[in-house]
Amino acid sequence: MKKILIIGYGRFGELLCELLKKDFKISVYEENRERSNRAKLKDLNILNDLEDLNKFSYIFICVPISTFKDIILRIKDKTNKEQIVLDVCSVKSYPAEIMTKYLKNAQTVATHPLFGPDSFSKKLELKIVVCRLNINDKDYSRLIKYFEKIKLQIIETTPNKHDHDIIYSQAFTYIILNLIQNMNFPKIDISTPSYLKLKEITEISENDTKQLFIDMIKFNPYFNNFYKRLKKGYKSSLDNLKMIYKK
Repeated sequence: MKKILIIGYGRFGELLCELLKKDFKISVYEENRERSNRAKLKDLNILNDLEDLNKFSYIFICVPISTFKDIILRIKDKTNKEQIVLDVCSVKSYPAEIMTKYLKNAQTVATHPLFGPDSFSKKLELKIVVCRLNINDKDYSRLIKYFEKIKLQIIETTPNKHDHDIIYSQAFTYIILNLIQNMNFPKIDISTPSYLKLKEITEISENDTKQLFIDMIKFNPYFNNFYKRLKKGYKSSLDNLKMIYKK
């Protein structure tokens, strides 16, 4: 049975362990004591450091984007060309650039699972974005077949194309949800189907960390153009509301 190392046992790292545990022997590296203890309760092998990495076939980096480079710098001289290193960040250009620049002694693939613990528990369709970086044909084909085996719908694309599209889907969704939360909606008994859909989306995302929201905006190179559109659309909508109210 091949061995996998998951660096970061946050909400998605924990979910990834559940997805892969039937097919791989999993080890976890997590610096946060509470999360590390939670991994121990699942009978996972816990690494105390990032020194001996040669035994792992796959290394998944499941840390916040803001700490991603630090982890890559710590492992860059400890990997080999037989290993495959994958990230699961919600932006792709930045981690792809970092892995390509520093991981000369490993194969690399940038991924973005378009699901999390809450959407997974609701049995929604599970999609994963895959950006091929530096990996041979045989290992890449094996990886894709495995993703298909565990019922993931694969979207193969480039890091730039991913970041262009995701700022209008995931990031925009989070902005709308943040707006709803900041408005502190009162409890209501009469609601429309569209409102209930919004509420459902809010519930799916409300457990995500604030850091995820910050990082997906800060590290997406297309945010500035998106922000201009958002600002223009927001102003136009407010102006229309003011005009209607005055009438």
